[in-house]
Amino acid sequence: MNVRTMEPQLDHVILGCPELEAGVAVLSDAFGASPAGRGFHEKMGTHNALWNMGDAYIELIAIDPAAPPPGRPRWYGLDDPGFIMRMAGGPRLLTWSVASSDPAGMAAASPEPFSAPEDFARDDLRWRMAVPAAGTPAMDGAFPAPIEWIAGVHPAKRLGDQGLRCAKLTISHPDVALIAEATKGIRPDVDFDEGPANLTLALETQAGPLIYRAFA
Repeated sequence: MNVRTMEPQLDHVILGCPELEAGVAVLSDAFGASPAGRGFHEKMGTHNALWNMGDAYIELIAIDPAAPPPGRPRWYGLDDPGFIMRMAGGPRLLTWSVASSDPAGMAAASPEPFSAPEDFARDDLRWRMAVPAAGTPAMDGAFPAPIEWIAGVHPAKRLGDQGLRCAKLTISHPDVALIAEATKGIRPDVDFDEGPANLTLALETQAGPLIYRAFA
């Protein structure tokens, strides 16, 4: 077991796309690096590709067309018409995830309801995650998905260094003070701004800086 106990901290950022391989091609070209990991989520009918980002990582996620429908809204709004439209032009920043030893407590601070934290597994990884009840990211993605790693080597450790780093993740929302309080003590690479709902990821790559936003 090699799980992280420090809290709260930026765990990963989530980008979505309609079709995984097309999205992988776009991001691999932009990052100058192919994904260092891949996986699928049986409970949600999704699959993903991962890039290391130092102590955190980037997740690109899409509906897995080979998986049976999960019988529930998929996470991150992948079934939602509005989110599908946002992703039509290519990979789009959807939300972020924060590591916590109390995902239920963090989720309880959201004004939009979360389901009780669920257990997930892939290979040797075990984690517990609170998922918004509606399936779509809470507060337009500004409120993070709380995650607790239970067992296995954290993805950021197993992916290896790919020269990508989060220079700054900026969370904007009219009620940003609520989000800042729920994630109080998070590392200084996350900023909170009061304003229209948005997420802005300033990413450093070997090819130069990149900016990704939830809303243009």
